[in-house]
Amino acid sequence: MAARARTVALRGFGFGFALAFTIADATRAAAQEPTEPAAAPAATAAPSSAAPPRDENAELAERLFAEGRDLAARGDSVSACLRFAASRKLEPRAVGPTLNLALCKENLAEYATAAELFRDVVARSAGSRPDRVELAEAHLRAIEPRIPTLRIVVDGRIQGARLELDGAPLAPGAFATETPIDGGSHTLIVQVPGQALSRFVFDVERVRGRAAIQVTAPDPPRTSPFPLVLGAVGALALAGGVGLGVSLAVRCGGLAQDTCSAANGLPDDRRSAKLEDLKTQGVISTVAIGVGVIATTAAAVILVGNKKERNVGVRLAAQGVGVAAFGAF
Repeated sequence: MAARARTVALRGFGFGFALAFTIADATRAAAQEPTEPAAAPAATAAPSSAAPPRDENAELAERLFAEGRDLAARGDSVSACLRFAASRKLEPRAVGPTLNLALCKENLAEYATAAELFRDVVARSAGSRPDRVELAEAHLRAIEPRIPTLRIVVDGRIQGARLELDGAPLAPGAFATETPIDGGSHTLIVQVPGQALSRFVFDVERVRGRAAIQVTAPDPPRTSPFPLVLGAVGALALAGGVGLGVSLAVRCGGLAQDTCSAANGLPDDRRSAKLEDLKTQGVISTVAIGVGVIATTAAAVILVGNKKERNVGVRLAAQGVGVAAFGAF
């Protein structure tokens, strides 16, 4: 409880101190402005329209900064962060929006982002604003032990993998290293040449989370013998049916009673039996050909389907994460 009280007090102190900095900056700027010279004679006075217009971006940045301060004072850190970020983008040279954005991100427990912003304040204020340096370093000491990390290890068998974390590409040099990351929900996308794209959504603990993701190559495909056996049976049936049909055509020249040479010349009782036998062989030939065509076609379809199913993307295993969802597409 004491540690938590100190953290809350430090955050409140930070916002108050930042406000004091803003007021002090305005006072210092006013004090440093050169004294206006005596008014020139009317004939030589420059017209007021000749004064350069103020930068619209600067005015908007100040307005957004003021709105952010008001929202932060009311406890709306999410909206305040959006205002400070927009102000910082419009006026990247101003340190005030960066400092306030860092304090705001700390309030949202986005410690990795806050630490990066505080370090920026320290680097840009060194030698000119020791008060800001002192404040930023104090907050850094408080939040650095809380920053979560993410470690991504890619299987050495995977070649040409491209990874994106929350839409930002990850350099191969970042693999297998613990990288500071904000707690909360994140999305990892893995794309490997020749494999389906894999998408992994996971949660990292906001305070001192230690997440690790292992990206491994898929298991070697296991080919089932069934389609091969089915194809072989179909091929035999097709060959047998065609062979029997050719044999009937050679021996009989047709199954009509008046044209079947194999039955002609036999006594009537034997001729009728011979014709029935030849008709049966003809039916067997037709059925065998049909079975052969169906079996070989089915075997080909199964083999093609198995090949597509093997392209399921890489496998992902995670440790130290909360709710996670995986998909390949």
